[in-house]
Amino acid sequence: MITEEYSTKEQIRKHRLEQQENSRKRLAALTTEERVKYQKEVADWSKRVAINL
Repeated sequence: MITEEYSTKEQIRKHRLEQQENSRKRLAALTTEERVKYQKEVADWSKRVAINL
């Protein structure tokens, strides 16, 4: 899981929410072409994960 750097469940929850918000901000800043490329990469990665399960 997450290292002992995050000692409580509340700290872990805050960290995860912060990471999600950062991801949303990065996605919102992408141009249409970058977003399409990103979505293709995510789809390819998802396929590889499904194959390896």
